[in-house]
Parts: sequence; C-alpha cells; structure tokens
Amino acid sequence: ERVAENQLARALRIDKRSLAALDATVRLYVRWPTRFSEFVPTLSMLTASVDELGVRAEEIRDALRGVLGDEFEVGVEPGYSRAGGGSLPLVRLPTVLVSVSGRKLSAEAMARGLRLAEVPVITRISDERVLIDPRTLLEDDLEPLVSAFRSVAKGTNGQ
Repeated sequence: ERVAENQLARALRIDKRSLAALDATVRLYVRWPTRFSEFVPTLSMLTASVDELGVRAEEIRDALRGVLGDEFEVGVEPGYSRAGGGSLPLVRLPTVLVSVSGRKLSAEAMARGLRLAEVPVITRISDERVLIDPRTLLEDDLEPLVSAFRSVAKGTNGQ
C-alpha cells in the first residue's frame, strides 16, 4: 500500500511485457529447478564449467584452423570472462579462450572485419590477438563464426 501511494509508483511500475517475461521465467524455475539454466541462455553461459568451455574452445580452434590457413595462428589459452553490469560488474569467471592472430592482418583490422561480417562477431583484442570466448556463444553460433572468419581471411567484406 505504501508503494502504491508513492508518487513514483506509476512511473516505475512494471509493464505487461516485463511482467509476462518474469512470470514465464519464474514458472520455468518452479517447474524445473535443477534444469533451469538449460532454458535461460544467459544463466547457462554464466554457469558453464571450464572443462565444457575447453571442449568448445578446441572445437572452435579446429574449425578455424580448417578455414584460415597458414596466414593465421589459432590457439587455445586460459582466460577469464566478465559477467558485466547489473549485480556482477566486477566478477571474473575462468574460461578458455580461442586466440587468432594474423601474419599480415592486424588484430584491429580482423576485429573490424568480424564486426562487419554478415553475422557480426564481437571479440576482444589482447597482445595483437583476437580473442573469442566460447562462454558467449550459443550452440548454433559455430558456423556463422567460421563464416565470418572465412570472410575476413578472404577479404570479402571490404577489409
């Protein structure tokens, strides 16, 4: 009652769409509390184990090596993910990263080409290497990722 009487209540109330999304999320959690993260991609990403991420990183590395050729070096290395804003802005989550460096293409040019690909790919750059975090990829993202790298390697997207 006190909240309803406050003059900010109208401005800060939840809209119908947000309420429906919250309702659906709570229902999933109540129905499958032990499998909840399977239904919420962000939660699945946040709770992925380092071992699982390592398997995904090796799969990505192998796929990229198959299309990039000798002009690129592709590796796997330990790293960290950041959960981002909200309630976890400084949390560092251990991960396994895929690193890509070009012999003739700078990391900045590669990252720019990936952003301009048909399906944009957002990466990090460190020590002149493009870093891909498997934690941030969905299961069906491998082919678009490989396609974006193929495009950059061939210079077909204006780079």
